[in-house]
Amino acid sequence: MQNRWVHEDIPASLPTGRNGREWTATDYLIQDASYIALREAVFGYTFNDKVTETLGLDSVRIFASAQNLLYFFADDYYGNNPEALRTSSQYASPLVSGYQRGADPLTRQFAAGIDITF
Repeated sequence: MQNRWVHEDIPASLPTGRNGREWTATDYLIQDASYIALREAVFGYTFNDKVTETLGLDSVRIFASAQNLLYFFADDYYGNNPEALRTSSQYASPLVSGYQRGADPLTRQFAAGIDITF
């Protein structure tokens, strides 16, 4: 048995257990989901006219980009995506414990390329 509340004279940190509904009227599962994110970074370089004329081209640009590079969460946050939102069926209820239930983590994406104009 965990440290559950049973009577006013016996303090505890968790509510008493009743048919799985002990969490619906408590803020015990609420956590700080504040975060800072580096969503997207793009680095590019456009070659000057001297280089492009030598190559017989109008313009040349190289670039690299990345998405979802960094996320800094609150220390006690245990989810994987603070922007997650489920709006279907049982996940839409405000009584569901945990905003994160069923949410996928964000994937990092990387791309690189060359833009050439003839």
